[in-house]
Amino acid sequence: MSPLCPRFFAAVGATPGQAHDIQLAVYSLAIVGAYMLLHTASPFLTLFGLISIGLSFPLAYFLYTSAATVSKPLSVLSVVSIFVIMGIAVDDVFFFIDMFR
Repeated sequence: MSPLCPRFFAAVGATPGQAHDIQLAVYSLAIVGAYMLLHTASPFLTLFGLISIGLSFPLAYFLYTSAATVSKPLSVLSVVSIFVIMGIAVDDVFFFIDMFR
């Protein structure tokens, strides 16, 4: 089953609206990756920048579930935070790449 399949999100407890928002976040990440490749002109920096962005989501979810001791499923606000986390991570990647140059 594909990670972009709505049945995948239903299996982990997401509502159809949340599944749609997560799909949009994945498509946004693909567009950001294409822009990052144009900006950096380096597939290596783009790949590891996207990996660092991708690794920020499990960390945020871990902090959400353990530090906040929340046992309820993801809310609408939690799904919207995906876009905020991605925006901050992309900004950090561009900042570090420009400072390195």
